[in-house]
Amino acid sequence: MNLPEVFVHLDHLPPIDQYFVDQAYNAIYRFPSIDHVEEKPYVRTFVNKDKSITKRAEFEKVFPTPSAVQHGVPVDHQRHDAISATVRAPGDMTESRFGQDLQNALGEAKSAYLYNQPWSYYDWHRDLSRHECAINFVLTDVPESRTLFRHPTDCRLNYFVQMLEYKLYRPVLIKSTTEHCVANLSDKHRYVATMLLYETTFEQAKEWLQNYKCNSYL
Repeated sequence: MNLPEVFVHLDHLPPIDQYFVDQAYNAIYRFPSIDHVEEKPYVRTFVNKDKSITKRAEFEKVFPTPSAVQHGVPVDHQRHDAISATVRAPGDMTESRFGQDLQNALGEAKSAYLYNQPWSYYDWHRDLSRHECAINFVLTDVPESRTLFRHPTDCRLNYFVQMLEYKLYRPVLIKSTTEHCVANLSDKHRYVATMLLYETTFEQAKEWLQNYKCNSYL
């Protein structure tokens, strides 16, 4: 069966530079703030200039004690009790030569590092922010992790599923508006570098990236 294309391996591009790997490993990862009444991440709603609606998980200290981790260890002895949500740290890949080239061609982008705890499951979701696609680099060798995309069928309880098999340090363009989930089925810490593309479509980004050449992302 022909399913929609929701990810593209960019094997002609080089592996990510060690600089970014080190940054990811040494970053402090902040969990989303938790609404302790609803017991779920606090989500803010924004009305854009074109009247469209954007929803975004709040990462600032809106409610007491949002937790943070470094090297998989809680910072300040805090304990994280959030339900499934993105755990991230800011990145600076948008300031690199690659990031500048990309933004000159495709518009605004933001970079971040993502963290999946051992034996964690990031539930089915579409990205809440206003980007349609992202470039991901897996930075840790965790073959037991699974990234799945799903597509509805005529039966509401059944889905067609695609599995994205990452290649260590290699870039993949994903369509983040398609429902997907991540399961880290191991005792290893999983790190990902990501660039979120805010002003382009999946197809436009795919065309530009497949024609882009570089030896380094710095």
